Amino acid sequence: MIGHVVSHYRILQKMGGGGMGVVYRAEDLKLRRTVALKFLAPELTRDEDAKKRFLHEAQAASALDHPNICGIHEIDETPEGQLFIAMTCYDGESLKERIARRKLEVEESFQIAFAVAQGLGRAHASNIIHRDIKPANVMITSDGFVKIIDFGLSKLIGRSRVTGSGATLGTVAYMSPEQARSEEVDARVDIWALGAILYEMLTGRLPFRGEIDQAVVYSILNEDATPIKSIRPDVPDACVAIVMRCLAKDAADRYQSAEDFSVAVFEAGRKLGWADAFSSAGVRAVSVVQNRTRGQRGRVRPIFLVAAGCTMLAALFVWHPWQRGSIYTTQIRLAVVPLERLGDAPSQALVDGLSQYVAGAFDRASRTRPSMWVMPFARVLEDRPADLDRAPDAFGVNRLITGEVQRYGDAYRLMLVMTGADGRAPEVSRSLTFSLDALQRLPEAVAIAVAEMVGTDKNPATLAVIADPLPSSSRAWERFLEGSGDCLHYNSLASLDSARVALADAVRLAPTYAPALAAQGYCDYLHFFRSRDPADLALAEPVLRRAIAIDSTYVPASIYLAKVLAHCGQTDEGIALLTRVIRRDPDCIDAYQDLGNALSSAQRYDEAEAVYKALVARKPDYFHGYWRLGWLYSNMGRPGLEFAAHKHAIQLAPDDFRTLNSLGICYSELGDWRAAREYWERAFLIRPSCGSSSNVGTMLYYEGRFADSAHYYQYALEYCDTTDYSYWANLACALYWADGRREDAIHTYRKAIRLAEARITEVPDDIGTIARLADYHAMIGEDERAREMIERSSGLNDMEVYFRLACAYASMDDPEHAIDYIGKAVREHYPVHEIQREPLFRDLVRDPRLRTVLEKAARGRDDARG
Repeated sequence: MIGHVVSHYRILQKMGGGGMGVVYRAEDLKLRRTVALKFLAPELTRDEDAKKRFLHEAQAASALDHPNICGIHEIDETPEGQLFIAMTCYDGESLKERIARRKLEVEESFQIAFAVAQGLGRAHASNIIHRDIKPANVMITSDGFVKIIDFGLSKLIGRSRVTGSGATLGTVAYMSPEQARSEEVDARVDIWALGAILYEMLTGRLPFRGEIDQAVVYSILNEDATPIKSIRPDVPDACVAIVMRCLAKDAADRYQSAEDFSVAVFEAGRKLGWADAFSSAGVRAVSVVQNRTRGQRGRVRPIFLVAAGCTMLAALFVWHPWQRGSIYTTQIRLAVVPLERLGDAPSQALVDGLSQYVAGAFDRASRTRPSMWVMPFARVLEDRPADLDRAPDAFGVNRLITGEVQRYGDAYRLMLVMTGADGRAPEVSRSLTFSLDALQRLPEAVAIAVAEMVGTDKNPATLAVIADPLPSSSRAWERFLEGSGDCLHYNSLASLDSARVALADAVRLAPTYAPALAAQGYCDYLHFFRSRDPADLALAEPVLRRAIAIDSTYVPASIYLAKVLAHCGQTDEGIALLTRVIRRDPDCIDAYQDLGNALSSAQRYDEAEAVYKALVARKPDYFHGYWRLGWLYSNMGRPGLEFAAHKHAIQLAPDDFRTLNSLGICYSELGDWRAAREYWERAFLIRPSCGSSSNVGTMLYYEGRFADSAHYYQYALEYCDTTDYSYWANLACALYWADGRREDAIHTYRKAIRLAEARITEVPDDIGTIARLADYHAMIGEDERAREMIERSSGLNDMEVYFRLACAYASMDDPEHAIDYIGKAVREHYPVHEIQREPLFRDLVRDPRLRTVLEKAARGRDDARG
């Protein structure tokens, strides 16, 4: 195999093998990255049903995005039919190898188990059970990060593994009693296995042993594990109790979730004085926070605001500081989540388009029913938490619509289910049967079902409002739904190209169907964001104007056209268009949000404030209106009002990660890192993101823990866009200050410089990047080149540019200019406490001239807050 090319992977070397298959290190020839290719043993998938089960679960597992889960890039098969999985390749060792190599400390053991539990919690939230957690399936990278591998293989190992040969002893030893009895299993089998791993880490032995598999199974079912204290007396009683609860033979007596286990471990660690056991020391259980909601700031801050590890984790798992019952005034607050496509259903694009249509139908129903609003579907798609159970608190809703589409005889069935998030409303469901040949009848059936589910009238006028304009043919509506569904995946040019073809067909088949024309124009607008080709905008505008001319009451066409006009420099016309939409439909949440955004972009802040206030007056318990107000106040430099707006938003939606992150920003700008950390870590638990390590790295950087910071920045590069120079610069900066890593820092800075220069080639007037280049060149001693960049970046009144130039001058040992630019940065509201924490300015902050500048800025900020 070595040297052979399989698909687009060149095999480099064999890494290992076992009963499940053989693993090779390989080069991805398309993306120029190193991956691990696992070729599954042929006997595992000779059964076509087994292969289908594996592919279904592996596809689900590939969608898991969590720092403690190994990423799956692709599932494919060779021309000979042998399945293989392309996974992220890590340098390091398996937990099995570490246990064999040395004795693990008690704290280290629980730290590893805590990290595994974080990954399991993410998988369980997606209804994925690993079923084969064991030390061989836990990797510890060379940088100390814990990774669970082999998600997606559980369906292949779900059959009985008791062979009598002892060949599979390593797996059988971690089986739960219910697995041993071949019973139906749930996530608690992974909790059992985690307990078995902990037992082994602490004692060096398996909890249940035997010469052959049957003996091990008998021990699991009938015997107790040897007491841990008899093998290792130094293990604290609290730790022993955690392990033994995991190994309870009755699943009802175990921890019921990975979250429960994590809380117990954290509490035990806190009492034992393991202050950093679950954040950044040793083996890391990585925390995650979401994107910044403002412009970039800070020396090493790329897109994401900083976050600490899990030092407040236990409190955050149960954190619910607000009493919410009395603050809502709307009877039905509803969100629709995407429909699930099951089995041999229509195309995924059609199901996605149908999801959007159903959400729109519920929104239109809210116009006919008093005391009801619906969360905009685009907001649901963008902000949906990984754990759907958190959705009600993430959106501030008390009704959730879920559903599925699957084959039903010779036709298809659409099932809609409305659940009451507050536990008081009964579950309501409707089942609709449809065929593609008569698809145009489905809107009327959906309208009737929606009216019944929300309790509004079913008279013809009401149903016409809910159904929206009806298509003229089934095929036209099918292509409209497919195109609309593909548009939801706007980050992919391929999806947008497919959408263009489908929507062109829909318009050809129904040239006067306004929704199809509007969707076509919006697709061109979305394509512009991927291609940056102005011709896409030129295509969008006339199509959208035609849709409005055909049906001026079709609101989405006006909203889409306003977006296009804003990018064509015709902001005033777009504002007038959105104003007319609100006048005609005062309950259209999207119109308020877009109008406020347009006015804010035009720096017409007072008008934008009035729009957002009108939205919260109309929808007083729609949290996102208050978040928008807070965002606006941050741009207006009114921190007191910003803080109050975000506090109100979080009362309405305690699990909204954006608001939690915004509150973290508020506290960080006050220099209250402890409070900021609480909000950022809460956001992590709700919505993990690829920026987690970068965030943690930034916090550690400002705390002066540069080696740990570098570890996190290096880890972030596994998840983030590696063509983004800022991530490499983050790593370089941390390495620069870490002991013994200066040479590595210079090498990494050079990579960041190459990427930033490529950016300048594309956008020559990107002053922010030019200022960063001045900083980077100065850091590696290229003073002449740095001064060229300083000259090119002068003239822009921007706090980030000033900060970067101050860094450059400090690196070149020019304190006069450095102090001058620091003064300019803080006068533009650059955070004083970050200046004080920046290691480049250690000597400067003792200079009386700079102290005067910083004190004056701090007083001015305090006066503004007062």
